This record gives sequence, structure tokens and C-alpha cells, in this order.
Amino acid sequence: MKNLYTQSMSLLLLSFTIPIETKISIPKPPKSVSSFFSKTKEEIIHKEFNHIKKIEILCDHEDQCCNVFVESWKQPCVLVELKKQGSDLFLQDADMKCVDRESVLQVTTMVKEDAVSGTMSLRILVPETLPIKVSATVGDIFIKGLSGDIEAKTNSNSISILDGNGTVLANTLDGDIEVKRKSISSSSCLNLQSEQGNITVLVPQELHAQIQAQSPLGKISSDLFITLHPKTMLLNNEEFKKMRQNIHGSIGQSMENKNEPLILLKSDEGSIKINHYDSKKRT
Repeated sequence: MKNLYTQSMSLLLLSFTIPIETKISIPKPPKSVSSFFSKTKEEIIHKEFNHIKKIEILCDHEDQCCNVFVESWKQPCVLVELKKQGSDLFLQDADMKCVDRESVLQVTTMVKEDAVSGTMSLRILVPETLPIKVSATVGDIFIKGLSGDIEAKTNSNSISILDGNGTVLANTLDGDIEVKRKSISSSSCLNLQSEQGNITVLVPQELHAQIQAQSPLGKISSDLFITLHPKTMLLNNEEFKKMRQNIHGSIGQSMENKNEPLILLKSDEGSIKINHYDSKKRT
């Protein structure tokens, strides 16, 4: 009996010495530690100006994109809004300067050379008849509802101009240009140039205008009737090809003794389209 009792006690003590396997849940570290410390934030700056006769916008920074949106509204003042998104450092390094010089408002966006990456967008509301000049090194330009003269230039992005009826000068290196007009005043001009991008112009079907278009490495197409100015040429394949790349004539029937708008289009490597503006479609 003693041996049995001793053996049982030994087995009982042995059971307390056997290690028990346990599983402890340890949270995994985040994939990007820096994302925890550099959270994206947003800051919006508003400024308002009265008695402005013209506005000039300059976004001249190659390493930072800044899209520009300009629209008309029924208020007599100009409202400027700069939206910045990025880390605290970027919000500190990006800013804008607005200077009113004899009723000409100059809006300039600024970014430090060694600034961290972020995003910027500039939105401006202006009276409908206000002339405007926009220059953006990197960034899309969108303008809507302005009947004043427009000058827009960007290096590598697109330019879109909707509605209005004034003169437009638009230039981009390798971006596309699109202009939509329900009407064009008789004294206005559309001068659109892109080196590598496409150009699309939508105008009323009843428009009467003079047009010159060049597309040396692309082609020109139109769903509006264009009367070509008389030209003496040989009827061969080379001349027919040039006709698709260089046209000079008039849209609609020319109105004698009346001023007509002038449309100048040039795309070195892209194509040019002249289409009918459908007011029923959404823009």
C-alpha cells in the first residue's frame, strides 16, 4: 500500500511540473510606420476681392502639380480658394499670394523647392465678363462660363474652356485642348495650339467663321461644312494628304461686308476635330 501511495503522489507532483503550451496574440506592426506619423491633412484658404477688372494666375513650380478651376458667378466680387492636402510640412511649405495692383488681381501659388509631396488646387469664382490670364507649369486648366477674353497656358496638361463667347488664346506642349461654344461673337478669335496633344472645337452648326487649321503629323476632321478657299494644285496623293493636314476656308456661308470670328488651330503631332455643339448634352 505504501508503494502504491508513494507512486501516486509522485505522478501527481510530476503533472504539476509539465509545462503547459499557451498562445499569446501579439499585434503585428503597421506596414508603413511613416504613414502613422505623417497623416494626410487638408487646409483651405479663402480670400475675397472687390472692384477687380482683370485677373492673372501664375502656378510656376515644376515639381508640384496645381490644377486651376475658374468659373463665373453672379456676384460682383472675386473669390479665391486654395486647397492643400498633405502632411503638416507640406501645408507649411505651400501657400499663395494675392496682390491687387490697380484693379488687376495677381494670384500666385508658391511651394518651397525642398517641399515634401502633396496636392494643390486653385478654384476662383469671377464675374462673367472679367478677362483672365492663367499660366500653370504643371496642372490642368478648366474655365467655364466666361465671356471676357481668356489666355491659358500649361506645359504638359490639358486645357478645357466651356461656354462664353470671347477671344481664347490657349497653348499647351503635350496636353489636349477642348473648347465648347454655344455662340461666338463676331469680333472674337479662337487661337489654339498644342505641340503633341489633340485639339477639339465644338461650335454652333449655324456658325459663320473664318478658319485656318494645321496638323502636319495628324489629320483634320469636321462634321460641319467647310468651304475651302480656291487653290491651284496638282491632283495627286501628296496634295490630297496635305488637304487633310492643312485647311484654309470658312465654316458656313461667308457673310459679305460683316465681321466674322476667326478660328486658328494648330497641332504639330496631334489631330484636330471641328464638331457641332449639341446644347442638349451635358458639359
